[in-house]
Parts: sequence; structure tokens; C-alpha cells
Amino acid sequence: MASLNMNTVASLSKLGNSARTSSAQKANAVFLPAGRRSIQASSHREASAEMLKQGVDKAKVAGENIKNRAASLAEDVSQKSKDTASNVSEATHDVTEKAKETVQNAWDSAKETAQKAKETVLGKVEDAKQSVKTNADKAQRAMKSNI
Repeated sequence: MASLNMNTVASLSKLGNSARTSSAQKANAVFLPAGRRSIQASSHREASAEMLKQGVDKAKVAGENIKNRAASLAEDVSQKSKDTASNVSEATHDVTEKAKETVQNAWDSAKETAQKAKETVLGKVEDAKQSVKTNADKAQRAMKSNI
């Protein structure tokens, strides 16, 4: 730390209320010693440089933290997007499978209903055929007996 000693004096003419002093007044001026004051000027260059370095280091660490946090958030968003896409894909697959099952069940049911209808109709046709045959035989016997 450097120090500088400086002696200061006050002019009597400046102690008065006059705003301007003439050269005659300056010549007749009496100077009184005001006392000794020490002015100390420290060399803050080293301290300032160290503080600046610490500030830069803190800014660098903060920047790295922000960068790491941003990268972490980006990775989280990417992973969540992948998970969501996977879930959507699985849900779509499940819906597709359920739709296939529903269509297959509807088709099987339609086939079964058609088969039952066919059997019913064929059965009734067979019954009707048999009934017509029986009635025809009866009618033939009745005609033979009347003749």
C-alpha cells in the first residue's frame, strides 16, 4: 500500500464570503496551515484482479450449471417424448388388437347366426317337404278309396 502525505493550507481570503478575489487580494493573502492529512492510496490492482478472477470463475461455474441444467432438461423432455410415443404406440396396438377381436367376434357371430338360420330354414323345408309328401300320400289314398 502506498501512502502520500500532503500539507494543506487555507487562504484567509477564501474563508470570507467573497466570490471573486482580485490579484491584489491574492498578493496580500495570508495562509494558515490547516493541519497535516495523510492520503493513503492502496494498490487495489492485485485485489481487484483477484476479485475479477473470482467473479469470472463464478460466472463460468454458473454458466456451466445453466448449460448442464438445460442439457438435463432437454434429455428429460426427449425421454418423456420417447416414453409418450412408446405409450401411444402400445395403446394404438392394443386398440388395433381389440378392434380385430371385435370384428372377428362379429364375423363369427354372423356366421353362426347364418348357419342357425340355414339349419332352421332347411329343417322347416324338410318338415314342409315331409308334410307335403304325407299330405300327398293321404290325398292319393283318399282318391283311391273314392274311386
